[in-house]
Amino acid sequence: MSLLRILSGAVLFAYLGIVARVSWRLSHPRRDIVPRDYRPTDLPLERVRLQSRGGLRLAGWHARQDDAPGTIVFAHGVWSNHLEMESRAEALWTRGYSVLLFDYRACGESEGRTTTLGQKEVDDLLGAIDFLAGDSDPGPIGVWGNSMGGAVAIMAAGRCHHIDAVVSDSAFAVLADNLGHGFHAATGLPAWLFLRAVIALAETLAGANLRSARPIDSVPALSPRPLLLVQGEQDVLVHPGEARALHAAAGEPKELWMLPECGHVEAFEKLPEEFTDRVDKFFRQSFEPAGSTRADTSETP
Repeated sequence: MSLLRILSGAVLFAYLGIVARVSWRLSHPRRDIVPRDYRPTDLPLERVRLQSRGGLRLAGWHARQDDAPGTIVFAHGVWSNHLEMESRAEALWTRGYSVLLFDYRACGESEGRTTTLGQKEVDDLLGAIDFLAGDSDPGPIGVWGNSMGGAVAIMAAGRCHHIDAVVSDSAFAVLADNLGHGFHAATGLPAWLFLRAVIALAETLAGANLRSARPIDSVPALSPRPLLLVQGEQDVLVHPGEARALHAAAGEPKELWMLPECGHVEAFEKLPEEFTDRVDKFFRQSFEPAGSTRADTSETP
């Protein structure tokens, strides 16, 4: 066997190994992830069982307050779980809101084997909304989502009018377009060489069309419900241009909060009081007219 053939085989083997490893990690989150900055809170969370609209059983945690201005559902990012959002939920709990946290499919304590990076997770979030909407008087409902959770919140709100307002932190506009940005940041390898193969294998493993995760197509349907987009300019996983694209495509009312010194979903950790103040004000103002439009609970297919 010639040296060239040996080298060619070694290169091909290495290439396929990288594609397989990255695709597997994309679609198979670890269930035992604990965020590096996680600290337990004093939230009086009651464990509840939710059901995705796709039929999977999801783990959830609910804390209700009397006379709350509304309930906020917290949607965590990819390869994570509800612990990522617990400190954010505590921040709004102390401002008087009821809160609901849950684990997406294949994450934490929920059923499922693979993540679809947002495509099927829309059904999971809608299952959480169904849990709240089944109450005799659910009141206004908002969603605060991180990264993939923010993207899912936009896509879910495009289908469900029970969602009265959305805060989306570090969300992608088009998953397939942004994967190259994140791939290069995570691996240091040229995305153009691997990405097509990685997406194809990840779609096979997850049983989903990842290219259909396109919040930019859903965001116009939020209007006239309010949207707050938050994005760090130093984000290496989601290109800051994704937030600008979402903002440009969204109808009014909308806000775009760009933070020059922040990376991926770092704004809350770096500016907890300012972030909480801004989100609190956003939801309170958003929920004021929600009661008058509550009768319109139609959904688009």
